[in-house]
Amino acid sequence: MYEIESLDDVFHVIQNTGGSNIGVCIHRGAALVVDAGYLPRISAQIKKDIETTFGCRVEMVFYTHYHSDHTFGGQSFDCPILASRLCQETMAACLTSHWSPDEIEKAKQEEPHLTEEWKNLVITLPTTTFEDRWEHDFHGLKIVLHRFGGHTPDSSVAYFPDQGVLYAGDIVFGGAYPTLLELDGNPMELIQVLKTISALNVKDIIPGHGTICGLPFVATLIEYWEGLLAAARELARKNDPDDVIVEQLMGRCHMPGVTFNEFKHRRNARLALISARGRPA
Repeated sequence: MYEIESLDDVFHVIQNTGGSNIGVCIHRGAALVVDAGYLPRISAQIKKDIETTFGCRVEMVFYTHYHSDHTFGGQSFDCPILASRLCQETMAACLTSHWSPDEIEKAKQEEPHLTEEWKNLVITLPTTTFEDRWEHDFHGLKIVLHRFGGHTPDSSVAYFPDQGVLYAGDIVFGGAYPTLLELDGNPMELIQVLKTISALNVKDIIPGHGTICGLPFVATLIEYWEGLLAAARELARKNDPDDVIVEQLMGRCHMPGVTFNEFKHRRNARLALISARGRPA
């Protein structure tokens, strides 16, 4: 049902979970889980398999950001959940907006398989928060949590400086076409975040979606977003309607080295144009 890709005995990523990747760091009999997935039933099975397969206990969960495919599985973990304060506040606000009971029911109607998957859904907020940076000793491993923004305002990473490993959440889509949501993505900020990551001592990046990658792929992401923004600014000077410019961008600045994704590129092009015109997303 899902697959485990491992860097070594400590750092792992679980893929094809029905939501985001679920990162796992295991050291001295304890596990830190990065993001909780989307479907509580599958997340509960993953927790059980982590503890059985690796002979450890899940001691802590870290939400990289608030999006539901990273957090709705949180109820399956009976341990502290760590996130930025902004992540906690954003999740709390969503409970009365697009995660309200009415909106959850609407989602079930639109995607019938969620009726059973979310039958007993309890959206679980972080229990421990930090502001912009937090250091922690995880049984002898130094972890630095940074809130960087970019993908969402609350987007954070888990960085292991001594090992050169970074759990990047959706700031990085590994080996896959990237995307931002118009609701809260910021391509200009994302470029700066990617450049900040490029300056870190990072050998391996475990992304929120896709496969393990490294700094060369981050450079490719920077090239893609900078090229798309530059093209959007150039075309925006003509004052053509947005839809006309987006269609022109569809034929330009594709992400190199990965399969073209028309849906994601169109969404990215629209958001790049919003940024180029100086309008809020």
